[in-house]
Amino acid sequence: MRFPFRTGETAVADRVVPLFLAGLALWDLRAEFQLLADHFTWTSLSMVPLHHPLAVAVLVLTPALLRR
Repeated sequence: MRFPFRTGETAVADRVVPLFLAGLALWDLRAEFQLLADHFTWTSLSMVPLHHPLAVAVLVLTPALLRR
């Protein structure tokens, strides 16, 4: 089945969805970024992946999703 928004092999959603997820991940981490900007410590930086594992995983995997 062909979808009307498909152009050749790539689709609009193939680019939009990873960027949308990355935006949501950054939105989730905004408070952590503010805390790190105010009081940076290596311990607080190491705690970010523990408190927001999904947001960190999305940001790490975004380049691979965009290359796909």
